[in-house]
Amino acid sequence: MTAYQTYISEELDEATKNLLEEYWHIENDKFSNRAKDILVKYCLTKGSLIKILRENSYCDKIVGKCVGCGVEIKVRGYSQGAFDYVHSRSNRICEDCDKKFERKRIEEKKLRDEESKLKIEDEKLKAENEKRLNFEKVFSDKRWFELMEYERDILLKIIENRTKEKIYKNVFNGDPYNRSIWEVVNRIVKLGLLKIQRTGSGSIIKFEFDEKLETEIKSFKGIKELPYFQQHLKKTSQKPTQNYPDYTGIFTLENDFLFQKLLKYEYSGWIKFDDSINLKLSPPKDKNIKALNIDDSMNNVLSYLHIQLEKITNNPSYNQPHFSGTFVPTNDVILKAKEKYVYSGWLHFDELLRLKITPLKDIPKRDRTSDVKREPKSIREILLESFQTKK
Repeated sequence: MTAYQTYISEELDEATKNLLEEYWHIENDKFSNRAKDILVKYCLTKGSLIKILRENSYCDKIVGKCVGCGVEIKVRGYSQGAFDYVHSRSNRICEDCDKKFERKRIEEKKLRDEESKLKIEDEKLKAENEKRLNFEKVFSDKRWFELMEYERDILLKIIENRTKEKIYKNVFNGDPYNRSIWEVVNRIVKLGLLKIQRTGSGSIIKFEFDEKLETEIKSFKGIKELPYFQQHLKKTSQKPTQNYPDYTGIFTLENDFLFQKLLKYEYSGWIKFDDSINLKLSPPKDKNIKALNIDDSMNNVLSYLHIQLEKITNNPSYNQPHFSGTFVPTNDVILKAKEKYVYSGWLHFDELLRLKITPLKDIPKRDRTSDVKREPKSIREILLESFQTKK
């Protein structure tokens, strides 16, 4: 049985019927006569032949069985060329099964969309719960205590400005790529005090924080008795001599600090992008470094502090410091308010920092004479000039 089945209208004159029989004649499952031969033989134009074919005939071909139900699938064409085109694009599925499969595909897609929506909502809820738990942990740990004063000021400005646009303008000073501000912001994020929501490509959507932080930080700024001593150690950009400190500067204190002998204190140091160090000295958990009503007549009390800080060999992660350890003063040490102090730090093999804090008045002045060749400025002279310039 041939795979082709042709239909020719019976209500035709003999000449037209013969033309259509010749056009649709099939031999060995192929069309015997080409369309251009028919046009020449019957003196027809292409348009008139197409009109006769479409109005009076068509051809069906069985292309196989439906993969869904097994019925024979027929493809219909109204010309040889059109028939070949329809056949080449045909699917091995009947119209009824195609409709059923389409409904099934729509239902499956709808189910997938619902599952995807539920998954997104679940992940969003999970993220919100995780964020809430993280913020609760931040509040229980009072992590804003770990920030330097200028870092807390930046966090407070972020909270007060709230929107990304205002934060870029008023915190980053109009420069979203401000490296020094990002150094602080990244530390705040690592402490869990701030979260940054980003797109898949990394662009910032918004800054997230707990609203209660604003009240806590403002209340904290009014507290003068801090539970630890902190200082920013600036890296020396150019050392005039080999023995000149790698870190040095002058600072004054707003409060008196007492380091008691034979007590174990903890030190922590975070290296910033410009190689400066944020130093924190913490007392035993039940003590406070700050001492009130310090008696100047106390015996055997020193006015300088020497500490040896060891660098952590492995790379610290999260908010871990680069320097960490403990030290025990052998004498009571008092650092007094309103007095100028000099910090000097020497880095040894990039693993050990020997730090000395000394009253500026205790650093001896070097004599000068006009007829002697001038030597490089002393540490005292350089630091005093720097301090006066800043003021």
